[in-house]
Amino acid sequence: MRDDPTPLSLRDCSAIVAMLLLGMYFVPLSVMHPDLSRIPGDLVDARLNNYFLEHGYRWITGHAASFWNAPFFFPAPQVMTLSDNHLGTLPLYALFRLLNSDRETAYQLWMLTLFALNYTSAAFVLNRLRLSPVATAAGAYVFAFSLPMSAQLGHIQLLPRFMVPLAFYFAFRFLEEKRNRDLAAACACVVVQFYCAIYVGYFLSLALLFFCASYLLLHRNRMTIRAVLWGSRKEFSARVLSLVAAVAALLPLMFPYYLRAMHSEPISWGVVSGMLPRARSFFYAGEESLMWGCLSRTGDALPMAHEHRLFMGLFPLLALLLIPVLWTRLPQRHLSVLAKLFALTLLGTVLVTLYVDGMSLYRMVYWAPGANAIRAPVRMILVQSFLVAGLVALAVNLTASRLKDRPPWVTASLACALLALIVCDQGLKHPERLSYDKIEAQERTRGVEQLVRARDPQAKLFLYLPKDLAEQRAERNLDAMLAAQSMGISTVNGHSGYEPRDNRPDPRKPNFCSNLRQWLVAVRQHYRGREGIEQLDHLVIVGDLSCSGDGADERGSGMGR
Repeated sequence: MRDDPTPLSLRDCSAIVAMLLLGMYFVPLSVMHPDLSRIPGDLVDARLNNYFLEHGYRWITGHAASFWNAPFFFPAPQVMTLSDNHLGTLPLYALFRLLNSDRETAYQLWMLTLFALNYTSAAFVLNRLRLSPVATAAGAYVFAFSLPMSAQLGHIQLLPRFMVPLAFYFAFRFLEEKRNRDLAAACACVVVQFYCAIYVGYFLSLALLFFCASYLLLHRNRMTIRAVLWGSRKEFSARVLSLVAAVAALLPLMFPYYLRAMHSEPISWGVVSGMLPRARSFFYAGEESLMWGCLSRTGDALPMAHEHRLFMGLFPLLALLLIPVLWTRLPQRHLSVLAKLFALTLLGTVLVTLYVDGMSLYRMVYWAPGANAIRAPVRMILVQSFLVAGLVALAVNLTASRLKDRPPWVTASLACALLALIVCDQGLKHPERLSYDKIEAQERTRGVEQLVRARDPQAKLFLYLPKDLAEQRAERNLDAMLAAQSMGISTVNGHSGYEPRDNRPDPRKPNFCSNLRQWLVAVRQHYRGREGIEQLDHLVIVGDLSCSGDGADERGSGMGR
């Protein structure tokens, strides 16, 4: 396999750039609005990710003492291990904050940059694989702006995927050329992807195992298998070193999560099985799909249906139907091998995660160390989408090669029509349904800040209890977390993928006030020695002051005594 990419003319570059601009405008910017007045997601998960990024920024700028001990769910320690941490993409967010963007605007710019990086990474790899510019643009668009990615805008922690194409690219180069530097590069891409998004890093690792196994299946002679798995003694040592170095590089990220898992219950198979894809999941699209909203009823019988919107559109479906043609008709050897590898890897990852009549091969993966912490295997689609995008690009490349003898204006017109149809195929309607108003969210946070300052201008720790307990608990907790972050103080409120195991009382349940007093007594003993635990003696309760009576002083400072 040659390393030289296809030389790009100005016209070729303009086609690739134009598709990037169209994707940015019709997907993330259509949801945010060009004036950035709206933020993708909802008032819970989206703001939680914004909180994590801002906490990381405060940590690297010296305004937070510890990264893992974020000041929510006080006094529980290591609360950043309860969910994603965004360490890999934190520098991007920090850059926008240093350029004087506010917390929410920096979050939006961070998202836009990641969409662009996903597209650029896929385009770079497809070009390096010597696909035509139109094929490159089509494949990169499907990877970066696909319907399954739009369906996950509420879980924006899954957005950073720009290492996925690069990992497959270097893995393919290693398999073809057997060069250890390519293996090291592939390992580095996987490590960076873990730091960007642990879920995607896990799925990428699983997909690469199928990718390598597929290559060995296609080249099942002893010499090739030995060259890939072992090589010479010197090569084998270098390969082991690359793998060991990758594992070592992941330890600072994964060890805190390991410690958390030691004191947490694993996710049950019943929960995981509900988020394994069913056959109908691959034909389910949300109502926001411009062309495929008619498939929105497909998910009526699916558990956690919003997680199962895996339909990728008509053009990806056509590319999958053309796999037999791609398998046999691609003239270039490396493209023929790629088509087979993408198809077999896609088939393998689909079969291992597919759930049929109460059974799934993924049950065997579930028992692997750490795998039972992955709640939603259905999100494997975010890695599979590159395999599909590659097949789309190969199909377009094959079609273009059959039309090369046509007049230039004919091929140019067909290329423009094809790319326009791909944009429509992945398009959204009523995108405002996928977002919330930025100003309203900021006002919610400022409202809690004002309540706290009004009760005690010197407050260091507070608990926010809304007067209307019917209000969503998660939204109220995010209001408190963001307000505490803005003020640089701590809060007992919290929300994350999991909760600390310290039996925190639920304000929606009876006898909350007495349970809160008991919890404050118990938590001092449970977290004795925790830095700042004395702040509980000066806990400020705002929002609903009914718990500050019964002899407690007006600031609620007597709650736990």
